[in-house]
Amino acid sequence: KYAVDAQGKKHGPYRSYHPNGKLHVAANYSHGIPDGPYKEYDEQGRLAREATYRAGLLHGQQKVYEAGKLLAHQVWRHGVLLYPKSLRQIVVGLARIRKARVPVVGGRESPKPTKTRQERQRAEAVRTLMAYRFLCDVPYRGMALDRDYNKACEAAATLLEKLGHLDHTPPNPGLAQDLYKLAYQGASHSNLSVGRDMVAAVHRFMDDSDPGNISRVGHRRWLLNPRMLKTGLGRRGRFVAMWAMDASRREVPDWDFVAFPARGYMPNRYFKPHYAWSIILNPAKFATPEKGKVTVRLFRVNQKLQKARRPLPLDYFNVSTDHLGAGPVIIFRPRGLVTDHHSRYMVEVSGLRRRDGQPAEIKYLVEFVELP
Repeated sequence: KYAVDAQGKKHGPYRSYHPNGKLHVAANYSHGIPDGPYKEYDEQGRLAREATYRAGLLHGQQKVYEAGKLLAHQVWRHGVLLYPKSLRQIVVGLARIRKARVPVVGGRESPKPTKTRQERQRAEAVRTLMAYRFLCDVPYRGMALDRDYNKACEAAATLLEKLGHLDHTPPNPGLAQDLYKLAYQGASHSNLSVGRDMVAAVHRFMDDSDPGNISRVGHRRWLLNPRMLKTGLGRRGRFVAMWAMDASRREVPDWDFVAFPARGYMPNRYFKPHYAWSIILNPAKFATPEKGKVTVRLFRVNQKLQKARRPLPLDYFNVSTDHLGAGPVIIFRPRGLVTDHHSRYMVEVSGLRRRDGQPAEIKYLVEFVELP
């Protein structure tokens, strides 16, 4: 039920209904485009989405529900998603992850499973990965350890301990052929790190900003792959291996890009000023970016969301299009960055193209926060 203007476009209050007669959408249109409050209900009459539009663009708060339960509380401004999650959702979500059970799947289960220190550390490392994925709006539910991945990573760490250095394609230092084959599989499919703590290794993989890794941030890209569902970890001596090349998640929500630091509220305990920023592009949405055509600008933003007149200078910039993780990545690092409580930055990326060849831009806000 709605009125139309002289051109036959929706104009004024709008109502649509489910086949069972219950209200589906209650909105307002101005000459064919949504303008004003918008509410959507499911077939049981429960609120599914409420938002506000201004001249066809989301502007203000948007709440998304499932079966009457709040799933997302977002803030939009002129069509730009500023805050995908509320601060409360982040605090509650991280608290739930810290208590989450990490299942162990696949392979052959030990007849008498025991909770060793190694197994507890594996589970804590997965929960740490889940926290990063949750913050970056990457699927994190259902993350599990795979027994076969664990065995391969344990063999890889054993091999690296014998070699005394990291190597994704290691030679055989004298292992039995079956063990070497398993170790090679683990080393060639894993993120590798020097250290005695698996949880610390996850943080190092997400850092990925040292001179040897910043050009591709490959460890980070594998861990933020939306299709990742399972991993495995192994440690021997001072070497850690974490299985990274899993893409077994079947249902992946639609996505355009994955930003780190995450857009919206970003707890500063998960991002340090020396870290490189990265934007992983969905290759199904974007054409392969060309470094010479891509421009990144990062502005300080005040509490009224007003940008500084000049962007921060960058001390590093690259575009990597190799096949690591989910897609190509734009990498940059600003000078003079601070991550104090309520430090805000606006990212603007131009020079991109959609898959159909049309020009595309990316714009998002990052606000660093100190969590309790």
